[in-house]
Amino acid sequence: MRHSPAATLRAVAIFGVPDDPREAGYILADGQMLDFSGRRLGNAPSGQRAEDHRAIYEVYPRARFDHLTDAMLRFMAEEEAVRIGFRLAELGLDFIEEVTRAQERTIRDLLHYTRKVIADRVNKDRHKRDVSTEIFQAPFFWPEVQAFLRGEEEEG
Repeated sequence: MRHSPAATLRAVAIFGVPDDPREAGYILADGQMLDFSGRRLGNAPSGQRAEDHRAIYEVYPRARFDHLTDAMLRFMAEEEAVRIGFRLAELGLDFIEEVTRAQERTIRDLLHYTRKVIADRVNKDRHKRDVSTEIFQAPFFWPEVQAFLRGEEEEG
């Protein structure tokens, strides 16, 4: 399923874009990030994400979700969004299918902020919770990271 410009525009209008990439919660298909610092709720900038990723449910004002995780997975699937989060010196990436070239560029830029990347490719069927995980340590070998993001890694 391809992303809906209306939902993406709503997400940017609601959350804004971060001043500090460590405050981001998602990378959109165009490489732009969403600000999950909590600044929109009155929090002071802190250099870290403060809002839960599931707050993305606000993008779907008429939808009813059994679990807010369903809203998060819907956003990731329909908007081709990559969920991101920094924890100390680690960058977590969760995505469905492969990422766009614009997202690759953003992720490559984010490697300067971390020593370790934990990347999870989530099954596109929202009812199955299958995840393929790869861990990358600095110094990063970009072609290896890129191959995983594109779904081209070798079976082994």
